Amino acid sequence: MKRWLWAVWWLGVAVWAVALTTTFPVHIKEAVLPVDPAGIPVAKVLHVSAYAFLAAFAGWLRPRGNWRWLILLLLLEHGVATEWIQGFIPERTSSVNDILIDHLGVVLGVVVSWPWWRRTPG
Repeated sequence: MKRWLWAVWWLGVAVWAVALTTTFPVHIKEAVLPVDPAGIPVAKVLHVSAYAFLAAFAGWLRPRGNWRWLILLLLLEHGVATEWIQGFIPERTSSVNDILIDHLGVVLGVVVSWPWWRRTPG
């Protein structure tokens, strides 16, 4: 059972990478992801939410030993790599602020799922 859950997690990472490194979301962004009345871009909330979900899901899967830290490092580097790739894609821009927003999502995901992260893998 656990292997298929890890496959779902990896699929989520891959889908998020594709969404961040293609132009398709840019074309629908204004229609689907407007600016919130409070002035917070909904797209940035999506960034935080996606990385928080991936971090919390990985915590729920309770990776063993050093894999815990490697998974978190992978998520942090995923944010950096996708932003770097966006710099080479027409209609996309790369931003250090977006990297920080992605990293905030990872941190929030770990905080929310901390009991899973600190529990000994079974």
